[in-house]
Amino acid sequence: MKLLTIAFIFAASLVLAQTPETISLWENRAPGALGDADADRPTITVFRAAARQNAVTSVIVAPGGGYTNLSMDKEGRQVASWFNAMGVTAFVLKYRLGPRYHHPIELGDAQRAIRLVRSRAMQFGVAPDRIGMMGFSAGGHLAATAGTRFDD
Repeated sequence: MKLLTIAFIFAASLVLAQTPETISLWENRAPGALGDADADRPTITVFRAAARQNAVTSVIVAPGGGYTNLSMDKEGRQVASWFNAMGVTAFVLKYRLGPRYHHPIELGDAQRAIRLVRSRAMQFGVAPDRIGMMGFSAGGHLAATAGTRFDD
């Protein structure tokens, strides 16, 4: 019964959630970009919460993939849907990857995502002081680095 309830909440959140919106982290070319391909353009995809109980809370999700690829479905979209079911707006980060990009480029992408969500908090309907960040594998490393090697 408990599993059926969880499945229903998850399915309802998928049906009720708005279409995700993808936003470039930079209007023009990203700092340190080595080209103009999709892999050279970091983005966040906004998954707005359908339920409104915690609507002001948000999280930036950094998918894993060993800094060489991104598990955008399993560790991005699915996690965002899970947060949406709890009333939390999620932002899935697409950061630049190796072998073309290395530290501190990924950290710069994560920091820019945090600043962008904070600066547009009113537009996204979230509180600028209630933004969390989490990640999986390399994305977890990136989230921890962003939390400990921040800039003022």
